Amino acid sequence: MRLSGPPPMSTMLATMARIMWWLVGGLVVMAVGCLRSDQQDPDATRATAEELRAARLGVLDKGSIVFGESIRDISLTDGERHGFTFYGSEGAILRAKQTAQRDGNPDALLLLLGPPGGSGMRREILTWDDNSAGHRNALIDEFRLPASGEYQLIATSYRQQSGGTYTISLACLSSQCAEPPSLDQRKLTGYERTRLAGEDIIQGRATTDEMFRIGDFLFDHHFVVEEGLGNGLRDLPGNRGGPPNLRRVQWKRFGGPDTTHCSRCHSVGGADGGGDRLTDVFLEGDGEHAESGLERNAPALLGLGYIEKLAGEMTDELKEEVVSGRRLAGKSGRSVTVALTAKGIAFGTARIEADGQHVDGSGLQGVDGDLVVKPFGWKGHTSTIRRFVDDALRTHLGIQTDAAVARNCQDPDPEIMGSGSDCKDPDGDGVTSEFTEGQLTALSVYVALTQLPVRVEPADPVALQRATAGESLFSGLGCTQCHVQQLPLENPVHVEAPSMAADPRFVVDLTAEGREPRLQRRPDGRLTVELWSDLKRHDMGPGLADPRMSSSAPQIPREVWLTPPLWGVGATAPYLHDGRAPSLRDAILAHGGEAAPAQANFARLPSDEQEKVVDFLRTLGRDPARRGS
Repeated sequence: MRLSGPPPMSTMLATMARIMWWLVGGLVVMAVGCLRSDQQDPDATRATAEELRAARLGVLDKGSIVFGESIRDISLTDGERHGFTFYGSEGAILRAKQTAQRDGNPDALLLLLGPPGGSGMRREILTWDDNSAGHRNALIDEFRLPASGEYQLIATSYRQQSGGTYTISLACLSSQCAEPPSLDQRKLTGYERTRLAGEDIIQGRATTDEMFRIGDFLFDHHFVVEEGLGNGLRDLPGNRGGPPNLRRVQWKRFGGPDTTHCSRCHSVGGADGGGDRLTDVFLEGDGEHAESGLERNAPALLGLGYIEKLAGEMTDELKEEVVSGRRLAGKSGRSVTVALTAKGIAFGTARIEADGQHVDGSGLQGVDGDLVVKPFGWKGHTSTIRRFVDDALRTHLGIQTDAAVARNCQDPDPEIMGSGSDCKDPDGDGVTSEFTEGQLTALSVYVALTQLPVRVEPADPVALQRATAGESLFSGLGCTQCHVQQLPLENPVHVEAPSMAADPRFVVDLTAEGREPRLQRRPDGRLTVELWSDLKRHDMGPGLADPRMSSSAPQIPREVWLTPPLWGVGATAPYLHDGRAPSLRDAILAHGGEAAPAQANFARLPSDEQEKVVDFLRTLGRDPARRGS
């Protein structure tokens, strides 16, 4: 008989290990159970590393957020990723939260990315959260920033598969969280290298590709006070105590500034796209109250070089017709009435008196008395990309170009340029030569060379059939009376003329140097632009009228608007001048005035037929492979 003794040491250790494993496992189960109970979501922290990396792609720039700010009513659709930038100091402790405003939709996923790395490098994901705030909301809490710089929050949904309206907030949990970056820090981004002089262009030191690259940089660049952002005027309403004096509502014709970079408002649908309602601007207001301004939604900046060329050729046609009428009136000694058309578009009549000099323009339609077709701005009041860019820099960023300052020194206009005592620094921020002629040329060339919107037809045969039927319906309803499908283009060479006479012109061929996809010649050598616009102004009825006249375009009635091109419209929701229409169907039904018959025809269609029209309009998009370029 063998007496039992103490078990071997190896057996004892194995038993203790099993007990410890059981205890730890039980504690883990309890912890996870408590965590899930607190979060009230069984799918907490579900995102994989691969899904997180994917969430960094195709981010829509929603501008900046500052510590202590909470931004509400942000609409997120399936597949979207929203980026918000902020500056943080090393050691700062922050809290960021993304909260669905109704029923846990969207299923929030929030990422914090570090400062930009080198050229071509993506930002590093520092931390993220899926469900820590409960009810499918996301919370990044008590995170300490590793270095001073520009950080980015990405607000999206789990696997980018849900949408809804959310609020994002950023709070500081330490004594100090952010200091504005110094100019020396900004120089590291290459901004100083964009300050081209006219001599650089004259000597050919800037190729078209280089000009485009510089313009692209400037379009995305976050301007700072040391570079001229904002103003230092003390006599404006809601003064914030010095530069940059940011304001959501612009002050009369002077402007804001209401942003720090162009791409903030031009990102829906991809780079250079439109804006959502969150980035709507309020023009010509009292500087404080949104209801005082004229609300505008940012349009997509695609194919603008082609649009300027078309408008310029139409202008030449109209003016030549008047010149011919003058010659005829002078020879006959009788008054002559000329029916004005350009590229097949009727612009009313001009009556030329018997002396061949005086012209009665009371019969003109959709164009000003100067006969210049102006294709930019919702009201159609700007004729060139360069002036459009110049005005946007001033009103939205407070960046005053050398050209604008030169005009001001010759003919001061405090209402537009500011009441500063120095004509070379009318906005009183202590910065002169905020934007050189070379920079203005580069940014204008960049905008002129943006890609052409294209048809994106569905691969599914049934969907393609519906879109094709919708196009026929669109024409039959009468919509193409204003939204003319295509216009012929004679000369694709864009000339970027200087604002100041001493500087050189920059010439580019849109069909050879524009960003792809670009316009291609037909087999017969001709060029046609599928624009879906007549580049003419129309009365859209009282329902779409501005609350008051615009002081920037006082000659244009409140209810009159330029026919917006429909190319790319499938990727640029929301719609109409103030973004009031969330869908294409809503936009069509809001039409009135001259468009009332077409609108009534659409309203009478069965719902499925209406949807076919919308299916067609959705095919007017942009190349999916090039949305980021």
